[in-house]
Amino acid sequence: MRHFFVPVLYFIVAVIHVDAAKDFESFISTSKKLSEEVETREFDDLQDLFFIPSHYEIEARFIFENTTNNVESANRIQSKIRIFGETQANAKWLALHALGLNLNTSSIQVLSQSGPLAIKEIDHEFTEFYSRVLIYFENEVMGATPLEISMEYNANPDKWLHVKSADNKTELLVNVLQSNYREYSSACSTMFPCFGSGVKSTFNLTIIRAMPYNSVTNGDIVSNSLSNSQIDGYAVEKYTWSTAIPPAMLTFALFSNNISCTERPFGKDEKPMRICAAKEDISKQIFGHTAYYTSQIMNFYEEYFGTSARVPKLEIFFVPGQSIKFESWGINVYGYTTEDGINLIPTAAGLTEKTNAYMIRHITQGLAKQWVGSWWDPEQEFILSESYPRYIEYLGLEVADVALADFAVSLDFLETDIIDKLSAKTQLESSNKGALLIRSFEGILNRDGVRRAVRLFLKHLWGENDETDYLDLNEMVAGNYTWSDIVKVLVGFMEKEGVPLVKLSVANQTHFAIKQETYLKNEQKEVKEEDADSDLWLLPFTYTQDSKGSEQNITWLSPQENLTFVEGYTNGLILANPTATGYHRTFYEDSILLKIQNHLESNHGSFKPLARARLVLDYFSFAEQSHYSAALNLTRYLMKEDSLVVWTAFLDKFTKIYSRFLSHPQYSKLEDFLLPKVDYQLEQIDDPSKFEEALLREKLLFVSCRLERRNKRLFKPPYCQTYSQKLYREWATNSNGVNPLDSIFPKTLRPILECAIVAFGGMEAFEFMYGKYHEMRLNGETYLGTLSSLACAQEKDVLEHLLLKTLQPNSSKGFAERDAWYLLNYLIDTPLPFGRAMMLPFLTKHFDEVVDKIGGGYSSIIPQLVRYLSEYLSTSEQRNEVETFVKMYQSKLTNSSDTSTHLNQAFEIMDANIQWMNTYGQDILNWMNQQ
Repeated sequence: MRHFFVPVLYFIVAVIHVDAAKDFESFISTSKKLSEEVETREFDDLQDLFFIPSHYEIEARFIFENTTNNVESANRIQSKIRIFGETQANAKWLALHALGLNLNTSSIQVLSQSGPLAIKEIDHEFTEFYSRVLIYFENEVMGATPLEISMEYNANPDKWLHVKSADNKTELLVNVLQSNYREYSSACSTMFPCFGSGVKSTFNLTIIRAMPYNSVTNGDIVSNSLSNSQIDGYAVEKYTWSTAIPPAMLTFALFSNNISCTERPFGKDEKPMRICAAKEDISKQIFGHTAYYTSQIMNFYEEYFGTSARVPKLEIFFVPGQSIKFESWGINVYGYTTEDGINLIPTAAGLTEKTNAYMIRHITQGLAKQWVGSWWDPEQEFILSESYPRYIEYLGLEVADVALADFAVSLDFLETDIIDKLSAKTQLESSNKGALLIRSFEGILNRDGVRRAVRLFLKHLWGENDETDYLDLNEMVAGNYTWSDIVKVLVGFMEKEGVPLVKLSVANQTHFAIKQETYLKNEQKEVKEEDADSDLWLLPFTYTQDSKGSEQNITWLSPQENLTFVEGYTNGLILANPTATGYHRTFYEDSILLKIQNHLESNHGSFKPLARARLVLDYFSFAEQSHYSAALNLTRYLMKEDSLVVWTAFLDKFTKIYSRFLSHPQYSKLEDFLLPKVDYQLEQIDDPSKFEEALLREKLLFVSCRLERRNKRLFKPPYCQTYSQKLYREWATNSNGVNPLDSIFPKTLRPILECAIVAFGGMEAFEFMYGKYHEMRLNGETYLGTLSSLACAQEKDVLEHLLLKTLQPNSSKGFAERDAWYLLNYLIDTPLPFGRAMMLPFLTKHFDEVVDKIGGGYSSIIPQLVRYLSEYLSTSEQRNEVETFVKMYQSKLTNSSDTSTHLNQAFEIMDANIQWMNTYGQDILNWMNQQ
C-alpha cells in the first residue's frame, strides 16, 4: 500500500517554520491513521529488536553447477556472517529474520566481551513468506551489552533477479533486497540474517565468484584478486559500505563476461556511471548517447537537490532478449525491449533522436529514484511513495526534451481522469495523482519554491536538519494565504472523493465570477443538498488574460466562500489554469468558451500544449453531464494541431466515441470528421525525425488504418492505404523475402500495418498474409499479430473466404481450433466493422459447424460470441436480429447458468448502447450534420 499524501506531508513539514507546528496536528493525525496498516507491518519486524546491529561482516561464495543445457548458473550461495551490535534491554532471547536461508544452527555463536554466551535452545519458525530464528540464552543478557553473532548458512537465489539472453551468453544475477521487482523483496533476510529493514548499519562484503563472472555492488571496492590460491578458479572481491544504511539498500550483481560497459562520470565529484550491455552491442551509438543523457540528467538532479547523489556510483545494465525493468539503489537493470514491446536498441545502423528518446523516457524515473526511492526511506511511520520520483521524472525528462516531459504529464492526466471515479481511499494509492498534486505547487509557489521544499524534505529524511533549516517560506507566498492554507488543500484532496469543478463566467463589465461546484464522478454516491458544501475544496485557482499565458494571477476558492469575483477585461480572452498545473476541471460560460475556441482557430500555439490538452480533457470528460457540442467545438482547429499531448488527450476520449458508432449506420459521419484531420498530420510527418513526431505518427497511423473508407465522397485514398500498400508491394516482390516492416520504428506499428495490408489489399493481400501466418506457425514463431491481420479484411468475398476457412480442418490449410476461436473473437473486436456485420449471418448459417469445429462440441461458445458482439450493437434493428437468432437456436443452446448470464448481459449491453445512441449519440450526430 502506498499513500502519496505521506511524502507530501513531509514535503510541507520540512519547509514550515517550527512555530507553525500547530497548524499541522490534524493533518499529521490523519496521515498517521492512513499509514496505520503499514506501520503495524513494519513495526512487527522491529518488535524483536532487543539487539540493534551496527555492522555486518558477510562472506558469500557463489557455487555454480552445470545445468542440462551445459550453461553455468548460480543455484546456491555458501555464506558466513558476523553481526556486531548492542543490546537495548534485558532479555533471554534474540530473534533473527532469515527468509530463504538454510542456516547451519550448530554454527551459531554469540560472543560478548567476556566470552561466548551459553545458548539453551535454537528455534526456527517459518512459512512461505516469513522465517524467524529464535536464540534462547541460558542466562538473561543485560541491556547495553556489545555482542557479536556469527554463523554459516546457504542463501537461496530463487527470490533474486536472474535473467539470461535467448542465446544464454548474457547472464545477470542481482540480489533483490528491496526494489520494484518482487512483492516480498523488502526482506534483507533473503541474503543474510537481519533485524528489520529500517535499521541502519555499516557493511563489509566479500564475494567469492567463479572466474567467468564479474561482480559489482553499490558500495566501494576495497580490494580484488583475480585468483585465490586456496580456491582455484575463483576470484575474491571485497566491498564496503562505510556509511550506515538500511540493509535493503545493499545491492550487488554477478554478470557474465559477455557483458561490457562504457563509463561516463557524473556530478561535481565525478562519480562513476557505467552503461553495460552485451559485448557485441556496447559500441552501438544508442549506448553512447544513453550514457551522455544519463550523465546530463544526473548532473541536473545534483543541482536540483543541492546535494551529491547518496549512491557512490551508478550501474545500468541492458540484457538482450528481455523486457525486464529492475530499479534499485545504484544498480538498475533493463531489457532491450520495454514491457509494451518497444525495442530500445535499434537494429538498423545509426541513431535517430526518436530512438534515443524512447530510451531516456524508459530509464529516467530510475535515475530520479537514486535520490528519491522507496528502498532508502528511513522513516518507519510513513511510506515514501512513488509520487516524488514521478514528479522528479518530469523535470529530468525536460533535460533531454520538453516534449518528453509534457508527454509524461499528459499520461498522468489520463490516468487520474480514471482515478477520479474511484473512492478516496483508492485515490490515495495513485502515484500519478500524487505527482500531479506535487506539480500543482508550481502554480502556487513557482518551481524554485518547490525545489527549496524538496531539498529540505531530503535533508529531513536523512536526519541532517538543524534549527536553521526550518525556514519560514511565507515570504515566497504571494497573496493572502499561508502554508497552513496549503496544508488544508492537501487535507481536502485526501479526504474527499472526485475532483474539483470550477465554473468561470462574466459577472459584469469589470469582473469575472469564479465558482466551485460539487462534482463526484463516483456515480454510486449521491450528494445531499445539505452536504454539498462539505464536498468542496479549499482550492488555489490560477488564470491569465495574456494570450501567451506569461502573466498568471491566482485567487482562492473555499468551501465557505466558494464564489469569488476577480477584476478583469471581460470583453477579452481569459484562460484558467494556463500552465496546466492546477488539479481541477474548468468549465466556461458560453461567451468565454467561444473566445477560447476562436483563439485556438487563429493562434492555438500561444497556449501551452498541456493547457490545450487540459481543455480537451475537461470538456470531453464532462460531456455527458452537459453536452458534446461544447467539447466538439474545441476540435474545430484540430487540422492545425501538431502536439503529441493534445492528440493523445483527444484520441483517448474520441476513440471511445467512434467505437460506439463502429456498427452504426451513421458511422461515416465520424469518418468524415476525423480522417481528413488525421491524414493531414500524417502527411506533415511522413518521415519523423523527433521522438514526439514518431510517437504522434504511430498514434495517428493507428487511427487512419482503423478508419474504414465507407464514404465514397472521400476522393483521396487514406494515408494508411497508400502507405501500407507501398510496403506490401515491396514485401511481396522481394525475392529474398526481406520484410520492410522489420525496419519500421517503433515495432508497435507492425501489427497496425499488417492489418492495413489486408484491409486495403483485397484477396491477393489476404492470401499473402495467410501464407505468412502458416510459415510462422510451422517455424514456431510468434504469429498472433499476423493472424489478427486476417480479420481486418473489408471486402465481403474475402471475409466469407476467411470465415469458411475457420471451419476447415487444420490439415487442409484451415486453422487450428484455438486460432479459429481467436479469429472469430478478433473479427468482433477489430475496429474495422465489416467482419462484425457478417458474424451473425455466419453463426446462423453454420451454427452446428461452429459448435463442433471451434467449440469442441459445446454450444456454450455461441452465447459468448453473442455477448462480445453486443458491445458494438446500438440500434433496435440490430437488437431484434440478435433476439431472432437466439430464439431460432434456443433448443440447441446449452441450458446453463453461464449461457443465461452471457445472453442476459448481451441484451443489457445492447439496451444501454441504444439508450446512449438515442441521447448522447444523437447529440454528436446533430453536431456532425451542422459542420
